[in-house]
Amino acid sequence: MTVGNQTYNDIWLVGSIDNSAVTPPPADTQLWQFTGSHVTTYSGVHGTIQGPWNAAQFIGTLHGALSDPMVMDAPSLSNAGQDFIVWLRHR
Repeated sequence: MTVGNQTYNDIWLVGSIDNSAVTPPPADTQLWQFTGSHVTTYSGVHGTIQGPWNAAQFIGTLHGALSDPMVMDAPSLSNAGQDFIVWLRHR
């Protein structure tokens, strides 16, 4: 993304947990709910989490490998990319 004369290769909206400090819940548990989320760049470009820039979803696993149990995710965006829920997953 280019903002003015500055180019940013990566911009992250991140939530994380310490797997060693969190006891897995007995069922999936909602951690956060975000509604009406909007993003504005330094140059004033407005958008949602989905853009007008490229966006990708990352999923938290127990040890970082794709084959590991999922521990946290935000499975989908709704309301045109403005709303999402972050879940702590049962494993």
